Amino acid sequence: MKQTMRTAVPLAFFLLPLFIGCGGNKGARMMSLAPRGSGTLVIRVDWGNSRVIPPEAVRIDVTVTGDGLREPRRASIDRPRDTVTVTDLPVGSKTVLGEAKNADNRTVARGTGFAVIREGESSSVAITMETVPAGGERLTVTVFRGETQDNADFFAYQDGEGAWQTASGSGGVYTLNITDRDGRYGVVAYAGYGQSRHVLIVHATLAELNRLSIELPVESLPPMYEVTGDVRGLPAGSDVRGLVAMGPEFGFFSSYDPWFRFHVPAGLYDLWAHYQRGEDGFVRGYLRRDINVTANTRLDVDFTDTLYAITPVPMNINVTGIPIGWMATVFHSFVSRNGTRAFSLGSFGSPEPRPSLSGQVSSIPSERLQTGDILAVEILASLDGNVIYRNQSLSSPRTLNITLPQPFTSARTTVAATSPYTRTETSWTPYPGAQAYFLEVRGMFGRASRPASLGSLGNRRQYGGTTWAVAMTVGWLGTRSSYTLPDLSSLPGWDNQWGLSSTGLSWEMGAVFANRPLAQWVDKITVAGGSPPSQPDLEFTVVSTEGES
Repeated sequence: MKQTMRTAVPLAFFLLPLFIGCGGNKGARMMSLAPRGSGTLVIRVDWGNSRVIPPEAVRIDVTVTGDGLREPRRASIDRPRDTVTVTDLPVGSKTVLGEAKNADNRTVARGTGFAVIREGESSSVAITMETVPAGGERLTVTVFRGETQDNADFFAYQDGEGAWQTASGSGGVYTLNITDRDGRYGVVAYAGYGQSRHVLIVHATLAELNRLSIELPVESLPPMYEVTGDVRGLPAGSDVRGLVAMGPEFGFFSSYDPWFRFHVPAGLYDLWAHYQRGEDGFVRGYLRRDINVTANTRLDVDFTDTLYAITPVPMNINVTGIPIGWMATVFHSFVSRNGTRAFSLGSFGSPEPRPSLSGQVSSIPSERLQTGDILAVEILASLDGNVIYRNQSLSSPRTLNITLPQPFTSARTTVAATSPYTRTETSWTPYPGAQAYFLEVRGMFGRASRPASLGSLGNRRQYGGTTWAVAMTVGWLGTRSSYTLPDLSSLPGWDNQWGLSSTGLSWEMGAVFANRPLAQWVDKITVAGGSPPSQPDLEFTVVSTEGES
């Protein structure tokens, strides 16, 4: 199954930034609460298809999670019955896990499906099952150091609730055998350099994520090439300013300094530029496709060139559900098919807290977009360290009506142990509709920690210190709503100096969810910052809170 998310939510994952941030420098976190009402889900089994349901299967256990459900809904279909109906499900998106069990209660096949429950209606779901080998399933974990596939400094894994054990990788690829009957697993990877130490832990199930890519930070950057150019075609006598972007990098210009300069690694990019007046959206855009950078490059921008110039179209955005006393801002950005991110096409907010926002931003006409291009609308609401972040990706501009979810404020982190290194315990109240949770605990070698901000992990590296980042899926958690950092001190190759100190700890925790199953939008789980997911019509939300321990 293709995985297509690059988050960074501060951690996170898929948490992305979980699950965790935003394209290099600006953050991201993730769906609106389901409207009231309920519907019915009908699940049907074809027992005759022995290719996907082994003959020894005596029943299929079904677990339903998603919008509006604080606890999973469960049901079973015993052979030879072929149907089960789950009633009174809250409306909204649902993920359905099916597990075929034999007489010994061992899982012999597993699969997931996706359904949308509508008020007063009966919905169905298609689940594609895959056989689980008798000796367990193979989990492939690919580790990246930055953008380069490479082994971690330290790597270990956990099969179900078993003891942590180290594993060896080859070229950044670790192949693990998971025998837990529910497909539960954990992995931990460490990378460090200088005064920076990063421990990344992921807990999930094979039904949710049967392949895993994780990214650890690196100190060195790839070779960079200079991109420079003059800007022409600006309106005479006007005080304008603008941005030029290529890949994840960008530069600025103005009517007083009509030129730009920035650096990018070698690669194929699109060049985007736009200018604006005051705080309004962009007035004129410029999009040039498929530029292969292999050396220092000069690229002039001319806003009168009709081949590349773009006249924007308006897009209306209405936001409701802003918590009382919270401030909220709406941002509009563009991500091209070759990964160029233009993050400031337009924005609007309110100078004071209010329960709703309505405004208009400048956007790119549909006829100038190509397959793989994404228009993103990001909403960031915050108050006293609590954050609601919503990112909605579009394939073309249209009016958006968005209701923000409730904040996540229940998490609390305390010190659970100080030897052989400090380990924290975090507890929370389950968040309705969450697909995963992320936890970040940071220490600064005796110096005060900088509070986390959305997407700031990549930039925080330069300050040194230790970060433990944990991604946990709801399938792995089950009914649990607390987590204690593991004691890895007995494992070969582990160094207790990679642990946290007992002073100067800060933490951030959040719930993450989208309108698709995890495996369809999670790409790399990282502690180093990154970009929010970019898929057409993906609704990605993070609600988080932070504190000190």
